[in-house]
Amino acid sequence: MSFINDNFMISNARGVALYRDVAKELPIIDYHCHLVAKDIFRK
Repeated sequence: MSFINDNFMISNARGVALYRDVAKELPIIDYHCHLVAKDIFRK
């Protein structure tokens, strides 16, 4: 088992289930990326 895996930094079973059932398939959204929102929206 590698150090960084699907459960990296998840500390309990509820967190694992939440990640697996909800968040895993969602896109990563970084609101702190310093890009202009209009430019992101257009692409």
